[in-house]
Amino acid sequence: QNLQKAEMKTLQAQITPHFLYNTLANISVMAEEGMNREIIHMSDNVSAILRYISEESPSGVTLGTEVAYTIKYLECISLRYGEGFSYSFDIPSEMEDLIIPKLLIQPVVENCISHGFHNRPPWHIHVAGVCNAERFTLTITDNGIGFEPAYLMQFGLFLAEKRESKTISPLKIGGMGLKNIFYRLQLFYDREGDLSIGNPKEGGGQVILSGKVIRLETTHE
Repeated sequence: QNLQKAEMKTLQAQITPHFLYNTLANISVMAEEGMNREIIHMSDNVSAILRYISEESPSGVTLGTEVAYTIKYLECISLRYGEGFSYSFDIPSEMEDLIIPKLLIQPVVENCISHGFHNRPPWHIHVAGVCNAERFTLTITDNGIGFEPAYLMQFGLFLAEKRESKTISPLKIGGMGLKNIFYRLQLFYDREGDLSIGNPKEGGGQVILSGKVIRLETTHE
């Protein structure tokens, strides 16, 4: 259990430098463009996000909390790109008290922006959630360029190998990409968490996250 907490903490810590690099780059560009009011608003949101990232949460956070802070991040992106960027959430209220690993959704949407939006705007990200008594699913979809076929094949092989493996070694994985998120889902839900990726027929890219239903009132510190 202690090793699992240490691994989760290490994986979460890998996210922070990437987030800071991207955010400071955006603030620098906004400063050059004279977007002073937007920079003040973004700085307030970044401060709130950094507080969220830095708080230790070995027992996870509620989905409602993760969504709230993901929206703060997306507001920062909206400030940078204006009408060229939009987002939407379709998550039932009964899912808000689900317990999930912290920083589950925000890194996925950051990947969409960093890697998916190499086409012309307008860009859009949609986050949808469904659940039954036993499992939940979160689907993050963008209207970007989608995943490269070679990457889909490579990542599919990685997932197949790790799902069959009896052990996982997340500390060997660097960066904040999808492998990081997959490992944290596996650790947090005792190998009953999962992740898949694909390109919807209508275009763009899609990431699907899933795990066991654990609700706030059933958890204990």
